[in-house]
Amino acid sequence: MWTEKYRPRRLDEVVGQEETVAELRAYLRAGEIPHLMFVGPPATGKTTLAYVLARELNGEGWEADFLELNASNDRGIETIRGRLLTFLRARPWGRFRILLLDEAEGLTGEAQQALRRPLETAAAGRCRFIFTANDVWGFQQWHPALQSRCRTFRFHPLEAEAMLTRLRQIVQAEGLPLDERVLRAAAVTAKGDLRQAMMRLEAVAAEGALA
Repeated sequence: MWTEKYRPRRLDEVVGQEETVAELRAYLRAGEIPHLMFVGPPATGKTTLAYVLARELNGEGWEADFLELNASNDRGIETIRGRLLTFLRARPWGRFRILLLDEAEGLTGEAQQALRRPLETAAAGRCRFIFTANDVWGFQQWHPALQSRCRTFRFHPLEAEAMLTRLRQIVQAEGLPLDERVLRAAAVTAKGDLRQAMMRLEAVAAEGALA
């Protein structure tokens, strides 16, 4: 699928969220990052940026220092005390151990309390948390002590022009002709969701409409 084949691998490949990308690039130049919270609608690049950061921080073999958990599925105290703490205690191969907690607005209150100490100790060492949340209101109900320990970035639906930039790159990489009307239709109807735009364009290409 194009959504996986053309998932950005570097910050230079990310479209949209310009202010967020600029600040993250500054962290990379400094070789240091804080704990991060990415908040915004689905398909705006939150998880993708977490993967990009892990790659750019740790280089080849970055997967050995990366763990992704979905808080909607693994939301309880036992996950915090189990897999998470075991991962954080291991010595990193690269610069940092990166723990990604997707849909973090789903964490229970007890799990949030259990995270406070790991966040403090990780910040002093070589481990970093990246949280993502689709539900802004749910994130705002988080314990203030957790919010204060993270640099929060707000993600917004992508503008059609930003999506068009990425769609043109994909079509060119696939060796297909550029039909601006088809590309623009895919971008506009996706309403800020780049994943949907890519899926629609791939379906059109599969039907031969871009040939």
